[in-house]
Formats: sequence, structure tokens, C-alpha cells
Amino acid sequence: MRQILSFAIAFLFVLSCRSQLGVDNDPALLYAKGQEQFAGGNMEEAVVSFLSALSQAEASDNYKLQGQIAEVLGEMSNLAGNHVDEKVYALRALACFELGTDSLAVDIARYNLALALHNTGDHSPLDSLLDKINDWWVYRCTFPLRADHEMMQEHPDYAKASGWFEKALDYGVEMNEADYYKYAYSLVRTGRKREADSLLVLMKDYPESVSSRWWKYQISKERGDSEAAYMELERYSQLRDSLGNESLMQKLSKKQADYLRLSMEETRKQKSISYLVATIITLLFFLLVGVFLWTWNVHRRKVMTLNDLMQTRQEKVEEMIALAHRDTEEGRNRLEDLRRMFVRIYQEKFEEVIDLTQIKAEEKLVSQASMQQHWMQVSRILSEISDPAKQKKFEARINKDLDNIMYKIRTDFPKLREDDYRFLSYIIVGFDTASLSVLFDQTPGAVRVRKTRLKSILLNSESENKGLYSIFFS
Repeated sequence: MRQILSFAIAFLFVLSCRSQLGVDNDPALLYAKGQEQFAGGNMEEAVVSFLSALSQAEASDNYKLQGQIAEVLGEMSNLAGNHVDEKVYALRALACFELGTDSLAVDIARYNLALALHNTGDHSPLDSLLDKINDWWVYRCTFPLRADHEMMQEHPDYAKASGWFEKALDYGVEMNEADYYKYAYSLVRTGRKREADSLLVLMKDYPESVSSRWWKYQISKERGDSEAAYMELERYSQLRDSLGNESLMQKLSKKQADYLRLSMEETRKQKSISYLVATIITLLFFLLVGVFLWTWNVHRRKVMTLNDLMQTRQEKVEEMIALAHRDTEEGRNRLEDLRRMFVRIYQEKFEEVIDLTQIKAEEKLVSQASMQQHWMQVSRILSEISDPAKQKKFEARINKDLDNIMYKIRTDFPKLREDDYRFLSYIIVGFDTASLSVLFDQTPGAVRVRKTRLKSILLNSESENKGLYSIFFS
């Protein structure tokens, strides 16, 4: 009896080991594990998990999961500067997604492939690939990439490149600091030096990076300022050297080699365990067949129960998300109606300024006396608008009807200038770029950059009022 009990315990232990191996070989679980490691900054272990998940997923026809794994490996290769692997994984992700029915995933994969082609210097198919993107929100994200692509041509069209950058600003596309410096460089190359200066002044508060130093050097060299160009080149070299010699790409390549070694060891372990399992099953088959069937049934019921529970929770989460989206959309519509009403109320005060902008456009066709009278009117209206007492009354009316938004902005961001608060109040009630350009005596390009900077400050903060700000600055 003791021998039978010992055999039964050994058999159950082997079954438990085998079950654990099945969990470790589940590509979906390995992918989730890699996502958690990636989010936690453990890049090296995340690479191993993703490569293991991709290897396991190849044995199935789950092309969506294969595409998701290849997509995140491409993203990690991009971060590591390994653009060759980035292109390989991007091609694989697109091929997998095209076998499914998710058109949005296909459009995102096309954008990632275009980015990888751009990073590897393969520019010829880029435009045709981007033109195949159908989703508008993905397509508008291609504007900075198109601008950068235009600047990398053998004979760059800097006017066209600056046009793509301005399009990105107009549609609220998120741009990094390198894109802003490239935009400034394209402005300098097209003779729009005043707008470039305004942009560089606004960019002085951004943290320095290797990319920003490089483009500052290019801008100074283009202007013919040799001393400034030399200083920026020195700073660029110092900052680049301070990053160290070993790149993330080298670490990831090492981890890929380690993964292959671990895979071979794991295969040998699995073969040994399989042989042991086969031997024990042969010896104990007739004696323990009942125990085996009972254990298998219990395990199956547990898995089915767990799957049912996970499906129920997922359905509840989807219902909660749908309800939250509906409530958010209703609130957004109410505030949009109120915003349009205030545009009609407040913009009447500035109709005279807007009308006077037409005179400014035709200033060569009027007499000197008429021009002097015109600018006296403009000066009077601008002085009246910028009066602190009237601005205070103006903000009080906005606070009364728009959930104290100006009060909350002043409380959350006390270090902004008074001129910034006035700029934000005019955006809230609906003034367009042309009107703001006249009211603040700035170029349209400077106004767009200023709007983008203030929007970034508001929406990237930890303020509990960020949801309210996103309604007016999204």
C-alpha cells in the first residue's frame, strides 16, 4: 500500500510540473508578462519574454497575437536604435495584421513600417505606404514624419517640410522637441527668420538633449554665426559622449543570444521531463487511470470556471467604459454648446479689431492720415482689452458659466504670466489664430506654437482638473 501511495504522489508531482510548463509556454501569458516588464522598465527581461511568446505563437494561427508581439519588438528595437530589426519586425507585424480584419491595426502597422523605412534610409516606398492609411487619427500622425522625410531628400523642399509641420500643429498632433527644432530649421531655410526666432524663444524652456543640440548647431551654421555654431557643436559632442559607450541595442542583442541559449536548455529539460512522464505513465497506467481521469476533470473544471470568470469581468469592464464614454460625450456636448454661446457674446467686443485686420492687409491702398487713424483705433481697443480690471471682470464671467475654469488654471499654474492667462481666456471663448495674432501682435506661427506650449503644460500636468482642460484645449 505504501508503494502504491508513493507512486501516486510521484505521478501527481510530475503532472503538476507538466501543467506549470504549459502555463509558461502560453504565448498570450508570455506576451502579458513581457508587457508588464516593459512597462516597469525591465527591458532586458521583456525582450526574452516577447521572443519566447513569438516563438510559441508561431505554432498557432493567432495572427493578431503574432502581430502584436512583432509590433512591440519593433518598438523596442526603435528605442534601442536597432533600426534593421525594427524594419524586420514592422514588416512581420503588417503581414500578420493584414491576415485579420482589424483595419485600425493595419493602419498603425503601416505607419510603424514607414517609420522603420525612414530610420533605415529606405525612403522610396514611404509616401505610397503612408497614402494607404485610411484612419484619419493615424493619418494625421504622419505629418511630422512626412516633414522629416522631406528634409532628408537629396534636394529638400523646406517650404513643403514647414507646411507639414504647420499642418501637424493645426491638427494638434503631438510633436517631440526634435520636431520643433527641425521646424525652426526649415523656417530659417525658407527665409522666415522672425518666426524661427519666436519659436526658438519658446523652446528655451525645453530640456536639452543630443538632438536639440544638433539642430541648434545646424541653425547657427545656416545663419552664418560661426561662433555660436562652434559652441553648439562642442555642447553636442559633450552631451553625446556623456551618454556612455554601451548602447541599449548592444544589450538587446546580447539578450537575444542569451535567449537562444536558454531555449536550447529548456528544450533539453522538456525532453527529459517528457521521458520521465512516459515511463511513469507506462508503469502506473492500469493502477492510476482512475486518479488521472479524476485529476484531469478537476483541472478542466477549474480552467473553465476561471475562463468564465475572466469573461464576465471583461464584459463588466467594457460596460463601465462604454458608460463612462457616453457620460463624457454628453458633458462635452453641453460645454461645447455653452462655449459657442460665449463666442457669440464675447467676440462682439472684438469685432472692431477683426474688421481692422482687413485694413491692415490693404494698408498700401489707404492714405497716411487714414493709416494713422486706423492704428489709433487699434491701440485704443488693444489698450481697453488689456486693462487688468476689465480682464478680471472678463474672467469672472467665464468662471461663473464655465465651471470656474480660469480660477482653476490660476490655482493649478500660479507661475504663468498674466499675458498667458489672458491668452488662455481668449482661447476658451473661441478666438481663432488670426484674431489672436492681431490681439497679441504676433505672427500666426508664433501663436500656434504658444497654443501648443500652453496646451502641453495644462494636459501633461497632474491636476485633477485635466479633464476639464482637455475639453477646451484638445
